[in-house]
Amino acid sequence: MPGMGSLYPLDNLRLQGLRKWTIKGFKKYLIFYFERDESIEVVRILYAGQDIERILKQE
Repeated sequence: MPGMGSLYPLDNLRLQGLRKWTIKGFKKYLIFYFERDESIEVVRILYAGQDIERILKQE
C-alpha cells in the first residue's frame, strides 16, 4: 500500500506528506496515512461526505 493514493496538501506542517487513498469497493471512505520506512501510519479513515479539512486541522 505505501505509495498508493495521492498526497493530500494541507497547511498544517505536522501533516506534510499525508497521503489519501480510496478504499476499493467503498469509494466514499478515505484512508489518510503517512509512509514510514518499513510501514505506514494510518491517521484517519473518514467518510468522504464529512468536513475533512476541519477534521484534519484538529490532528
